[in-house]
Amino acid sequence: MIPEFDTLFPQNIPDSCARALSEFLYRLALVCEQQYERELRRDSDRRYRDTMDPDQPWRRKNDTP
Repeated sequence: MIPEFDTLFPQNIPDSCARALSEFLYRLALVCEQQYERELRRDSDRRYRDTMDPDQPWRRKNDTP
């Protein structure tokens, strides 16, 4: 599910509201990262293993030589 961001974030809001919204979203993201750190780390490690060449870790598996 991808929300329609144009309807979620109205145009021309006061500067103080934009700052408060930005700060809230930043803190929410921080709390989510702290809460789900283990799951995010596992997913990141899995993605790394799936895309990196173990013999040449600086290259991706799909890169052409």
